[in-house]
Amino acid sequence: MAHLLSTDLQRGGDAALRAMFAARKAVFIDLLRWDLPAVDEQFEIDAYDNENAHYLILVDGDGKHLGSARLLPTLCPHILGDLFPHLSAGP
Repeated sequence: MAHLLSTDLQRGGDAALRAMFAARKAVFIDLLRWDLPAVDEQFEIDAYDNENAHYLILVDGDGKHLGSARLLPTLCPHILGDLFPHLSAGP
């Protein structure tokens, strides 16, 4: 099942959002050992998870996270422009 969600961190978010943030922690903090904070020692949530973020999240029938993408307008700060500008040509 695919979900298209916006950020709602104030109320704890949707189960699909929680599963995505937990999966991001497993990949970026636990596996890749990036030096990032973990919210409640279980979620990777960063400055780009803000009111501009939308998420495409794929979960199975049991709600297990299968894959996701964070979508941000390029007119707002975004990870590619701020941290990895060398990966794309242009301003």
